[in-house]
Parts: sequence; structure tokens; C-alpha cells
Amino acid sequence: PIDQHPDHLTQWTQDSRYTVIEGDITNRDQVENIVKTQVIDTVVNFAMITGRNRGLQDPLQGVTVNVSGVASLLNVVEKYGVRLIQIGTDQVYGSLETGLASNSTPMNPTSHYAAEKAAADMLCYASHKAHGSDVIMTHACNLLGSYQHPNELLPQLLTNAIDDIPLTIWGDGLQQRQWLFIKDYVRAIELITLEGISGNTYNIGSEEEKTILELAHLIQATTFKTSLPILHSDPPYVYDRRHAVDWVDVAKLGWEPLYTLEDGLSQITQWYKEYRSWWEPIKVQGKTL
Repeated sequence: PIDQHPDHLTQWTQDSRYTVIEGDITNRDQVENIVKTQVIDTVVNFAMITGRNRGLQDPLQGVTVNVSGVASLLNVVEKYGVRLIQIGTDQVYGSLETGLASNSTPMNPTSHYAAEKAAADMLCYASHKAHGSDVIMTHACNLLGSYQHPNELLPQLLTNAIDDIPLTIWGDGLQQRQWLFIKDYVRAIELITLEGISGNTYNIGSEEEKTILELAHLIQATTFKTSLPILHSDPPYVYDRRHAVDWVDVAKLGWEPLYTLEDGLSQITQWYKEYRSWWEPIKVQGKTL
């Protein structure tokens, strides 16, 4: 909800190019009214409830937003013929021992959140097949950028380092993930929105595949805290060992990452140092989403 962090939207509410409307994607009538009155031709659906812990604590909340909310959007885009870009996650493919997940790799979700996102993808695919809806699905790898909640993995490690707090990671830290800077991700979404083929799925990944332990060491180096301890804790649940996607289809549109992981870390480290007033009040030490 907007009222939780109203300061996030200040720059947009003061810009005449934007109209900020607080709403609920599960409210079909509201969604339809917005599409009609705002003369919208494309919906990019970033609305979601994320995180394995949240899925365990309140699975119905995730189903309501991540599945029912998408069904509500689809009902409207089918009626009005607008394009829908569904924002998704590489977690729908589950854990891969080797190789890369392509858009033809079977979904194999292993968490409530991933299962909800997979269900939303299937609804989108069915809408395209049954009604000819102009829908595109996307699956992104792990992202890093400003305004990430400080209880997410990377921002938590980074803000801990800034405050000289030991970096705590789950298990042996050898879980592998691809990492992509937010500016590269936004470029990919823009390109897919403008030039993507209806009905297609686009994986958005990078060449930056690192373990969580390697990420922690990079954060130490970026913040000049190489002597800061790295602690290992027992994970609260079984987690996927490796995620990695093949992003050849979005590359065919002319996209490739421009920033290295080190570039991105350098930029967001400065941001988190400057915007402590944003993240410090909402960070809960030792908790991850």
C-alpha cells in the first residue's frame, strides 16, 4: 500500500507525466475503470507478494495477489485488447544442477511464491491461447538496485557491512544465482514491452552467476570491510541450490547487460549509505523475506 511508504512516490506524484492511483489488482471493476479512463494500451504487472517466508506465513495472501490478481488483470485486457507484460521469476523452474532454463523448460516450483507465479504464467498462456490476448511472460534472475527492502538477502548483507555487522548466510553459502543490475533489467522490460512477441516467454538473466558466499565476499570488498566475519546459519527451509536462465530470446531483441555485478554493487552501496533514513526504520536484523 502507498500509505506504508508514501515518500517513495514523491518524485512521481510531482511529475505531470504520471498519474498515481492507489488500487488493488484483485478489484476487477477498479482495474477496468482505470484502463478505460486513463486510455491505457499496456499493463506491466509488477504487483506481487514475494518471498518464501511470506508464503509460509500467509499463503492465501500470495494466492490472492499473485494468482487472483493476475486473473483480474487478464479479464480486463481480454476485454479491451491492451497488452499485458507479466513480471515473473526464474524460481518457477526450480533448482537446476547444470545448464540453463529456457522458455521451454518445464516449470518445477518448490515454494509457495514460485508456485503462485507459475500459476499466473499458466493463466497468461491460457488467455493468449484461448482468447488471443496480447500477453507476454517474463522470468528474471536475482536483481540488485536501490529501494530493495533491507530484509532481502543482498540489501541485508550490504547494510550489515555498512554498519560493521557480521554477514550471515544460510548453510554453506554455495547456492548459485545469476545477478543483474536493475538498470539493465528495466532496459530489458522496456524492450520486451515495445518489441516482444505476443504469447512468448522471455527469460532475463546475466553472465554473472555467483554463489551467495561469493556475493558476501564481493560485498566485503566493495564496502572495504574484508575483515568483517561471515557467519553461517541453518536455513529455515529447503532452498533451491541453483537458478540460471538462458536469455537468448531477449538477446535476439537487441538486449544485453551493460553493468557487471561489481558495477551495480558499487552504485547501490553509495545509495544505501546516502539513504539510511529510508531503510533503517524498516530493517529487522536477522530476518529475511
